[in-house]
Amino acid sequence: MMHLGSEYLSETLDLIKARAAAPDDSTAMPTGFEDFDALTAGGLRPGSLTVIASRPGMGRSTLMADICRHNALAKGRPVAVWTFEEEAHDFTVRLLSTQARVARHSMLSGALVEDDWTRIAKARGQIEAAPLHLSTPSSLTMAQFADEAAELVATRGVRLIAIDGIHDIRPERRRDLHGRKDGTAVQELKTLARDLKVAVLVTSHLKRAPKQVVDKRPHVDDLRDSDAIAYGADLLVLLHREDGYGQESDRAGEADLIIAKYRHGPCATITVAFQGHYGRFIDIPRNAGQG
Repeated sequence: MMHLGSEYLSETLDLIKARAAAPDDSTAMPTGFEDFDALTAGGLRPGSLTVIASRPGMGRSTLMADICRHNALAKGRPVAVWTFEEEAHDFTVRLLSTQARVARHSMLSGALVEDDWTRIAKARGQIEAAPLHLSTPSSLTMAQFADEAAELVATRGVRLIAIDGIHDIRPERRRDLHGRKDGTAVQELKTLARDLKVAVLVTSHLKRAPKQVVDKRPHVDDLRDSDAIAYGADLLVLLHREDGYGQESDRAGEADLIIAKYRHGPCATITVAFQGHYGRFIDIPRNAGQG
């Protein structure tokens, strides 16, 4: 317990002044989405926990990978990714497709032309040079994850930790498996983020929308263990795509990043573009739709 005396207040005000004087010199990890970063004062802050949640097939793994790629490849900031959702070569194909702008189905089928190979070769060099660390364990306990994360922060200077599949982190004891809830993991990851002073980004499932429901936009209550997750997360993003339901839509190729909770600012809905053939989300060009 500390008294908020003049010394502590002076340090805090000095920090605010420094950010005001150099807003681009931020410790936050940018997402690469202009409106998102503007709303969050630069992106994902050290010590914070961000949860990306969606219904199946909406692209939460893709969105997570986009944020990691932006930081590691575009900004040169060390990033560590743990994924329980796919094998290492699947993640690598995702990264190559996005970075090279070569359709993933073409890469998987081998239907590539000479220009594709040129793009892939350039992307390979960029990925190899990036401070991006990947782990694809079949299972992991929270203690094992915390040890690995702490090691990477200490030895590699990792500033963003991402986990694709929070529900796949196992409890320490097998008999606790049945009672394990995502909310418990969220609380432990929030503690880890604060202890390591890094941004932590995780993905989580949402329940499927009932078929008879017309408006399929997700809500916080659709999260498993929603109260605990909403309480523990600093930033909760619900990803939604109308065209993800196979319906004819005038919003084909668009996605909503619904900021359902932001501990340090307002909630909002940010619309971005989804390029499924490259497996990525991008900002919608400002002049889109203009003559």
